[in-house]
Amino acid sequence: MPRTPVETVDRYVAQALTNRPDILADLAHERAAQATLEKERAEHRPTVSLVAQAYQNIGALSSDGSPYSHVNKPGGALFVQFSMPLFDGGRRDTQIAIARSEIDASADQTEAARHKATREVVDAYNGLTTALAEHDAAVAVTEAARTAHDAGLESYRHGLGTYTTLMDDENALAQAESELADARANVRTAAAALAFSTGSIDARCQESLGCGRSER
Repeated sequence: MPRTPVETVDRYVAQALTNRPDILADLAHERAAQATLEKERAEHRPTVSLVAQAYQNIGALSSDGSPYSHVNKPGGALFVQFSMPLFDGGRRDTQIAIARSEIDASADQTEAARHKATREVVDAYNGLTTALAEHDAAVAVTEAARTAHDAGLESYRHGLGTYTTLMDDENALAQAESELADARANVRTAAAALAFSTGSIDARCQESLGCGRSER
């Protein structure tokens, strides 16, 4: 059976905000929007570049019938180039505004995902603690019903009890055992819900919550 949560609900919330795939995806989208904004801002800045050229001078020249003069020499040049955007009709400003709106939208989506994850973790945590309490109560009721049934059976064997009373005790025991089985299933379901809400159905979940264990 899953055990009582070993951490506080705040720790499980923190784990969810770190591990949940939906939150990680929203954060990645927000970072991508921020990178786009930086790219658009960079287009406003002046740029300095270094341009190099390499070439080979090959040719021949003759003047007034004189013999040809030949040349075959390498050459090169190095330039420093400076550029600065002056006017683009407001295109870059528009692109920056669009990038900022993407960041705002991504941030809102991430915050909404965080609130949703927090709510789901708290609900699942409370659900598990409640299910465990109900299971403990069902165990106590079942033990009491079994004790009453055993006592009634012993009385019936000695002629001190009636068959009707014995059947009532058996029915009460069967009902208690059925409710105990339901309580066990509810605990496992609640433990799985908490593990899903924190984004950690793995060995750590099995160690702290008993996920995936079965009674034998």
